[in-house]
Amino acid sequence: MRKTKKQNSLSNDHLTKFSQKINSFASTITKENVAEKKQQLQGLISEFNHIVNELIQATQKVSQEKTKK
Repeated sequence: MRKTKKQNSLSNDHLTKFSQKINSFASTITKENVAEKKQQLQGLISEFNHIVNELIQATQKVSQEKTKK
């Protein structure tokens, strides 16, 4: 049970930090730098996909552990 809480905490930390990054990023977009920001946004999307994949793996692991019990 401790692992699950720890995993949830880590996931929440990742999502909180990512949310802060997005908010910071959004506040810097102007008409003049849209093309540059589009490239940066693609990097943020990749980072988000990585976080989602970690969450999926953690969820699957928890499901497998529950199935074993």
